[in-house]
Amino acid sequence: MLGLITAYPVEDEGKWMDKKENVLPNVKLIMKGKSAHDLAGLIHTDIANGMLYAIDGRSKMKIGKDYIIKDLDVIKIVSASKK
Repeated sequence: MLGLITAYPVEDEGKWMDKKENVLPNVKLIMKGKSAHDLAGLIHTDIANGMLYAIDGRSKMKIGKDYIIKDLDVIKIVSASKK
């Protein structure tokens, strides 16, 4: 109804965990049609500004900033920023 989808940003794309080993600790609601760069901006503006690329948690493939997020994507954002 609202046009939102869910995305799971993770720090470890292999185990889908954060630093504290919590599995899928966060979920972000994002508008359909938004990019991986937009997802990075929801996490922190410094991460978005320093974003190099992202990694798809399922396929382990490198994806670009312009990758369009799909519902239930698990995404690791790789950024030059350490926020």
